Amino acid sequence: MRTLQPLSTSMPSTCAGECVSNSCFVPAKKAKPQCKIHNVIMSLCDPSYKTQLLALLEESISSITENFDSPLLLPETEQIREKIRSASHCTRCVLFFLLLNVDAVLKDKIINLDSAMNLPKMTRFLLDLRQVLTVRFFTDETCTPSNFMEECIDCYMLS
Repeated sequence: MRTLQPLSTSMPSTCAGECVSNSCFVPAKKAKPQCKIHNVIMSLCDPSYKTQLLALLEESISSITENFDSPLLLPETEQIREKIRSASHCTRCVLFFLLLNVDAVLKDKIINLDSAMNLPKMTRFLLDLRQVLTVRFFTDETCTPSNFMEECIDCYMLS
């Protein structure tokens, strides 16, 4: 019959040196965990997400004004900001889709907010938004803002 060896009680060589005080230890800053929202486009079109939608619109307008950096745009962007704050949810959604079509910062933010498994769906939707939906909205006089919003939502669900 075989006997077990006694446990070794020697100290590992990594701990044999002088003690390191905890006062000089500075933990690394962790990146803020970002909440992932599955089907973020559908969520933002829900009126319960109106504060998040408003914040995204404000950030998008700020990024567009920074990118173009024109003093002539300041009065117009301030007018848009004022209208956004008092607009209906449908109007905010329409503006969101229109800004999503042109603002790369907003696109990146939305893609990062959505779950990773929705990336092909989001890619297909963004292509349809650029090539079909926005073009139809600006060229077809019968397309109302509420129709445009519904078409965008339907296109996202089907993509």
